Amino acid sequence: MESGELKKNWAWMLVLGVIFTTLGVAGLLLLPLMTITSVAVFGAFMVVGGALQIAQGIAKTKDWKSRGLHILMGIIYVIGGIATLENPVLATTVLTLVLGFSLIAIGAIRIGVAFQNKDVNQVGPDDPLRRRHNPPRRNDSAPVALVKPLGNRTVRLS
Repeated sequence: MESGELKKNWAWMLVLGVIFTTLGVAGLLLLPLMTITSVAVFGAFMVVGGALQIAQGIAKTKDWKSRGLHILMGIIYVIGGIATLENPVLATTVLTLVLGFSLIAIGAIRIGVAFQNKDVNQVGPDDPLRRRHNPPRRNDSAPVALVKPLGNRTVRLS
């Protein structure tokens, strides 16, 4: 964007900034209402998605072995969506509990994996970190000669 365009549109940028800031503050002040509204919208999406899943299961999966499962998944989506729309406060609680227990389970699994792998060397032999933590031992009395390949020739650096 060139500076000429920016000068023409700075008022729009200002107005959008004020609108977004106002909506953000309103959303934070009306947090319970926004939460219930978003869960209700999610429930409506579940109903629509379930109906589409049922329609696909009936119309498009006639020769599939999993036709019944597609229709059953659609029915479960519709039932879950209707339950969410009927009681969005309960749905909010259930979704929060599922999310919380999922995070606890994932954290516990990661802790277990960490203990299982605590003896595994995480740094490869050519990794610079390995050289920093475990510098190679050398005999100080022996001369050091660095050899670097250069095309078809080998150049001795010392």
